[in-house]
Amino acid sequence: MEVEATGYRAGQWDLSIRNLLLLSIGKAVERGYEEDVVTLIEANIEDTDPEFYHHVMGKLFERGALDVFFTPG
Repeated sequence: MEVEATGYRAGQWDLSIRNLLLLSIGKAVERGYEEDVVTLIEANIEDTDPEFYHHVMGKLFERGALDVFFTPG
């Protein structure tokens, strides 16, 4: 991907935790071979019971996610 724009935004609520968003917008770079278009969505989830992750993962796969993974913080 060739990044065309990047934006940062801080949340307006005082949550006593980091409350930031990073968004990058870009376009596919021609590589000379057939390729699929895939959207990557990343999120940091804090202060959530890890037992809930299994439910979230299932819902994401139901809605068409190709891959889902969690990394402990």
